[in-house]
Order: sequence, then structure tokens, then C-alpha cells
Amino acid sequence: MKEIDLSARSLGVNFNQAGEAHIVVWAPLLESVEIYLEKPRVMYPLMKDKYGYWELTTPELKPGDLYQFVLNDGRHVPDPASISQPYGVHGSSQALDLQSYPWTDQSWKNPQLEDYIFYELHVGTFSEEGTFAGIESKLDYLVDLGITAIELMPVAQFPGKRNWGYDGVYPFAVQDSYGGPEGLKHLVNACHEKGLAVVLDVVYNHMGPEGNYFSLYGPYFTKQYRTPWGDAINFDDEWSDGVRDYFIENTLMWFRDYHIDGLRLDAVHAIRDFSPVHILREIKQYVNDLSRETGRNHYLIVEMELNDNRFINSFDKGGYGMDAQWSDEFHHALRVSAGGERTGYYADMDGTAAFAKAYQNAYVHTGEYTFRRNKTFGTPTEHFGNHQFVVFSQNHDHIGNRMNHFQAQTLRLRLDSTAIQPHRHRSSLLPNTRSSHCSCTHVAKSLNAWHMSLAVLTKKTGWFCNRKSRVGVLSSGARHLRPGTPNSLIPSPTVSWKTGWSSRISQEYLTHAG
Repeated sequence: MKEIDLSARSLGVNFNQAGEAHIVVWAPLLESVEIYLEKPRVMYPLMKDKYGYWELTTPELKPGDLYQFVLNDGRHVPDPASISQPYGVHGSSQALDLQSYPWTDQSWKNPQLEDYIFYELHVGTFSEEGTFAGIESKLDYLVDLGITAIELMPVAQFPGKRNWGYDGVYPFAVQDSYGGPEGLKHLVNACHEKGLAVVLDVVYNHMGPEGNYFSLYGPYFTKQYRTPWGDAINFDDEWSDGVRDYFIENTLMWFRDYHIDGLRLDAVHAIRDFSPVHILREIKQYVNDLSRETGRNHYLIVEMELNDNRFINSFDKGGYGMDAQWSDEFHHALRVSAGGERTGYYADMDGTAAFAKAYQNAYVHTGEYTFRRNKTFGTPTEHFGNHQFVVFSQNHDHIGNRMNHFQAQTLRLRLDSTAIQPHRHRSSLLPNTRSSHCSCTHVAKSLNAWHMSLAVLTKKTGWFCNRKSRVGVLSSGARHLRPGTPNSLIPSPTVSWKTGWSSRISQEYLTHAG
């Protein structure tokens, strides 16, 4: 059994203190693996251990060099644990030294989760440049807005230059067209200097199709279960230890080597694992160990369509220990109560009654019968903290995947109001408000290409009327959105909270092109 080192990555190509490259690839069913160096066009054989890991230590491979692995049949393929793919998903991998970046964020302290105000963004569309550097040029705007954390949609290497992000096929590699590993590190360092946390969206439930060479290396997938994307990732079948270690190491890399503050784990309901220790729980255990070693907090926030508190329950109560989850049913209830359609997963939402329950419990269904699912559904939430639920009026799914419907429905004045939750005062967000009774957070819906509607709810005064503006204001007494905000940015905010008066906001701004 391979030991996972908390202090450094072991898979792929890494460099020791002597400057030698230590090469590790998991391919348990292959009979030979060699590494091909493009310069000077030589191959070196790797040696296999009893757990299926092939290894080699050599001074011949240097940072910046290109390489490929050569398998049994002579096929040249990229490294499944590559950290850089400068020539795309079919090209050679590039060796880099992850430890060489000159970080200056030593004094950074990750905020408590209840203080997170998310701003979800797509790297390729947030700025004209479509890069990490483009985001960096707008950090002052985000700070002015009152944001405390940006959430990047997936950046793992995908085919081509532009992609939604969920077709990544190199979980360790940072998309080259965005700026690659160095660009992401520079952005994170700059965010921390501005007081912003960075959350990264990662996909551990499937791989994209193009450039997916995993099955050539070994049993990364299992036919025991099917997902919407095909065979499930192998977390509990034969040879699953190597697959589990792969994703555990991936999680640790983002926190340790890129100084990421939190991960959003995509659609964890599609992760199939009947092991005695679920993969999410094991990941959390390693993250806790890393935090004890580094002294830094790191958050795991799951997205799922299940109202299952097991995911966010503590270890001692049999849970997986995730720090928080996105609450889909809050969005569904909010949309229906604001006049949206009642089809698909909105069918069981009965307007304001559902929204009132979501407001109190985050979940609408906590064990009741649902006619859409034709079964009882959900678990109670009364013993969970407010900070464990992210609630929102829209996220990327509701903007991108439903764009045609949005043009026919949402971008009309049907959604004239959007509910929001009071939030204790943060001077950066509400500089002119000192009374906790008047403090509030805000959520808005896009009503047309450049306008948004806003309704405000406070503990003291209740509902307020809508306001509309060219780009939108946060509230009376709050800072206006910066006048120079490009018209190509459509605000489609999303918020987060549970019952009580503590809340978080999650916002997503995508370009009009979507």
C-alpha cells in the first residue's frame, strides 16, 4: 500500500532537493512503462512495485522539459498526473517544479466559512483576456463589491481553448489557455494580498471524453455502476486503492501547492462508493491532517441533488465531514415562489410554502413524500449550522444550461422580486450602516441584458420594494457597482444562508455570450 505524503506530491513528475526528477505512474496491469524525453529524444524504463506503481529517479529530466510515457504496445501518451499540458490534451506533458513559486501570502488567514461571500466566475469569460491575469486586473472591483471569496469554475485541462470546464481530462493540470500553473498561483497570491479567498471547482465524478487516456493505464473506471457520463470512476472495485490515492493527492495538491482555500466538489451524488470508508470521508481525513500540519483551514463544499445530511454530518455521527453543501432546493423554491415554472425538478415546489420551509431548513424535503420522485425524500437539518448551507438564486447551471429558456422566461419582468437574507454588518459591504437591525445581504435576478431587480429583506423592517438600475445597486447605503463595469457582464447573483440572521452570498457573473 502506497503511503500518501502530506508534504509533497508523489504522482507524476516531481523534483527532489538534489534537482533530480522522481517519476511515478500507476499502471498495475501493464508489463512495461518507459518515459520518453522529447529532448534529447531518449527513453528510460521505469521499475514496477507490487502495488502497480512504476518509478524512476533521473537527473536527465529538468523543469520545463516535455515528456510522454510509452506503454506496452509502443503507444506514446501523456502523463495522467501531468501538471501542465502546453500543447493540449493529446500533446506531451511538461515537467514543472511545483515548489518553486515565490509565495508572499504567509500572513494570509482563510476566513471562517460563515464570512464567505462567494463570487462564482468562469475564467474564460470573466474578462476580455479570458485568463487568470484578466481576473487579477479586476480584483479591486470585487473587493469594492464586498466579495470575500471567488469561486473558479473548473480549470483542469480540457480540449481546446474554451470550455464549460466539466470536460477536463487532466485533474492535476491547469488549463494552458488560462495561464497554466504559474498563472493560477499568481492569481491566488494576488487574491490573498487583497483579502480574498479562492475556491476551486473540481470534478471527481467523471472525466471528459476527448484526451481521456486513463483506461490505457489501468482500471480507473468500473462497470459496476453507470453515471450520466458513462462508467463510474472506480472508488470501490478491484484496484480502487490506486484510484482513491490519485484523487486524494489531487485534493492535497490544490491546498498545499496552490494555496487554494476551498474546493467545490461537483455533483457528489454521482460518486459511487460502497467502501467501508467513503472516498469523501477519506479525503476529508487527509485534509484535516494537512490543516494540522500547515496551520491553515481548508474547506470542502459539495454540490449534490440529495437532501442527505450524511455528507455534511461529522465523523462521530457517521457522516463524511464535508464543511458545507450547495442547497439546490432553496433555489428551486425561490424560483417557483418568484413566478417561475413548475416543471422538472420544480414540480414539487408549491410556491411560498416551499420557500418558507427552505428559508428555515435549507431543504424543502426533509422526509416527506415527493410525487416527482414517487418516494419519501430528504433528511432533517435542524441540528446543522447556518454556515453549512450555500443557498443561491442562480449558479452557472441555471445561467448556461438553461439559456434558451432564460431568454423566454427569466429575462422578462416575471421575476420582479428575489428574496434575500439579513446579514450581520461588514463594513466593506455596507459602509454607511452601523445598526445590526438594518444590515442585509442582497440577491438579484437578471431581468434583461443590462438590468437586475433587487428586493431587500431585513430583520427589522421586512420586505422592501424592488429597485432597478443600469447595472444595479446593492442597497441604499451600500456601494454602487463600479461605474466602469463592462456592459458585457450580466450580474446573476446567488446567495447563501440558512435560518437565523447569519448569511453568505454567492455570486456569479458571466459574460452576455454565456
